[in-house]
Amino acid sequence: MLPQEKWLQLPKREKNYFRPAVVNESIEAGRLGDVVYVFYPHGAFALESERQLRARLPVFYQAQLLSYRALLEKRGSAAPDQEKWWEMHRPRAWQQVRIPKLVSVQYGDVGAFGWDGKGDFVVVGGYAWLPRAPLKAVGRFSVKMGLAYLALLNSPTFFELVASSSRKVRGGQWDLGNKYLERVPLPNLVPSTGSPIFESLFRMGAEIHSGGELDWDELTELSKSVYGIET
Repeated sequence: MLPQEKWLQLPKREKNYFRPAVVNESIEAGRLGDVVYVFYPHGAFALESERQLRARLPVFYQAQLLSYRALLEKRGSAAPDQEKWWEMHRPRAWQQVRIPKLVSVQYGDVGAFGWDGKGDFVVVGGYAWLPRAPLKAVGRFSVKMGLAYLALLNSPTFFELVASSSRKVRGGQWDLGNKYLERVPLPNLVPSTGSPIFESLFRMGAEIHSGGELDWDELTELSKSVYGIET
């Protein structure tokens, strides 16, 4: 992985072999940022040989990658092909297809979820949250739907529910692994599409995603209403 400033120094052709990564530093107050880039030689950018690697990424190969070769080769069965020591430990085939998705850090609290609207990000130190039925149906997981859920997932109300299922780690943050969050109820927003509540969630999600000003008290009250909690 390279911090953004080092990635920017690479030749344009070599930059294409990197994608922004989801790590703890990537999400702040619900806003996803490309602070770190990860070398992702998979899918359309797969490299068939070390010779091809050297030819296509001469700067990165010499300045960064080569010095880690011995360490990477010691991973044993980490890479799918033993000879391709430069490949990721677990590239996750589904990440080769760039689809919009919700992501989160591994450990966090309110503001720990982000929206990857273009599907560019590769999850390295966190989680991807992909739609299931009924959201998985064609057209239902729209940008508006994703941003509405972004607001809901970053609300204090949601994390009150997380507290009842998860465990605290790292200075009071919650473990956001699926084994804990699968027990946290999440409202189905599909039937409410176009309603004032849905439009408000979308508006707040858009503010969070863009880093704009957000009334967190308003989000708390709105999320309680979505969950049917009386205040």
